[in-house]
Amino acid sequence: MARDNGYLPIVIEDATGCDKPEQEAAAMERINNIFAPGISSDDFVEYLEQRI
Repeated sequence: MARDNGYLPIVIEDATGCDKPEQEAAAMERINNIFAPGISSDDFVEYLEQRI
C-alpha cells in the first residue's frame, strides 16, 4: 500500500529472518525485486542521522 501511494518502503535485512535459514536468500531476493529494497541496520541508522 505504501508503494502504491508514492512512498518507498524498506526492509532492514539483518533484522529479518525465515523459519528455514536456507530460504532466507531467496526470500530477500523476492522482497527486493517485488516489494522493497533491503538495507542493513547500520545503513538505516546512518540515514536517520543525516540531516535533511
